[in-house]
Amino acid sequence: MGIVDLPAYTDYWSREFRYGAIADIMPLKKFQLIRIYIHFNNNLLDDGDRYFKVRPLLQKVRQNFLNVPHETRFSVDEMMVPYKGKKAGNRKQYVKNKPKKWGYKIFVRAGISGFVYDFIIYGGEDTFRYDPLTPEESSFGLGAKIVLALCKNIPDRACSVVYFDNFFTSMELVNYLREQMGIFSLGTIRSNRLRGAENKLLPDKVLKKKSKGTYSQVVCNKNKLCVVKCNPKDIQKTMAPHAGREASASGACHTARRPPPPPPPAVRRPALRRAPTPGPRAPPLRTRQTLRDLRAALTGRSTPPTMCAVDKFRSNEINEKEYSRY
Repeated sequence: MGIVDLPAYTDYWSREFRYGAIADIMPLKKFQLIRIYIHFNNNLLDDGDRYFKVRPLLQKVRQNFLNVPHETRFSVDEMMVPYKGKKAGNRKQYVKNKPKKWGYKIFVRAGISGFVYDFIIYGGEDTFRYDPLTPEESSFGLGAKIVLALCKNIPDRACSVVYFDNFFTSMELVNYLREQMGIFSLGTIRSNRLRGAENKLLPDKVLKKKSKGTYSQVVCNKNKLCVVKCNPKDIQKTMAPHAGREASASGACHTARRPPPPPPPAVRRPALRRAPTPGPRAPPLRTRQTLRDLRAALTGRSTPPTMCAVDKFRSNEINEKEYSRY
């Protein structure tokens, strides 16, 4: 059902949209009974977890994802499982920038292929119930703690690369991933998290006056960090760990320009021709008198009026009536 999506689950057994891969396994009534009475945990074992009813299933699925051979490049981001019902309680979240704004929020670590290797369901205070963090890691913000919890389960951390957006990125997180876990990272960062590096970057007014592709760079060799601020016309500021020691420890700004793109080839368009204007139309010939006048105008001769059969018949009647009077 997750692959072949139909408007209602009853459509898999309907006559018009019957799907044999599901309908041949069990009848509709049996599926409805399983749907009503299915349970994944004992209701008496409520330990305060918001997802205690489905926690065994979630842990089993997560463990199966972790058993899959991992890649070396990952992306950490949030995703929404759409749900607008009234039975979710405080587990339902609202994110205005997502296509599906209402639903369950899940933080995911996926590979370049798009396969999900690990995930954490957001549950407020219960988010890290099964992912314990050290006191130093607990001092980070929510976004940084999500990245740390998901990166702990990477089997081969050496030289792995993790990408994330400005919700997760901070200077302390990038340094911690490199120094403590041996993981390289790259992500966009907000202006209020630069820790003084914004003073050494070129301001936006200067970059906007330059051509596209211009950027400003600050490197800190002490903490092995690099901040790159691109032209506001292009993208946002980027944060990454620095591997070399070529730049000065105080931080140096570098600007570079890309050559302008070549102009597009000229396209020759065909000349537009005007449609001929129609001339004056002759008035329609509706009566015999109009036809006689037209003939007289063309030939210069006036033609005597002709009599039709009805006129002749009427003239004969008049003559007979006049003759009968006498």
